Amino acid sequence: PVLECRAPAAGSSGDATIEANGRTFPYDFVYAPGTAEERLYDECVAPLVEGLFKGYNATVLAYGQTGSGKTYTMGTAYTPGAPPQGVTPRAMA
Repeated sequence: PVLECRAPAAGSSGDATIEANGRTFPYDFVYAPGTAEERLYDECVAPLVEGLFKGYNATVLAYGQTGSGKTYTMGTAYTPGAPPQGVTPRAMA
């Protein structure tokens, strides 16, 4: 296959790799469709936000197919007065 995803062991989200055209690309986390946004935030983003206050830089990159929900996940679900939804509104809460 041109593209092959090698996910970590069941129940783990770290150390996944993607192989494409003979090259391997490591990812810290890869989540299946339907993963709760709160889980993604708690496992990936919250530690980065904490690090900001210790002087570290951080970047959160949403990568995926068009229409897969990247923009929504990053924060377009935000509604003033509602519980935080999306990575950016959660980080700012």
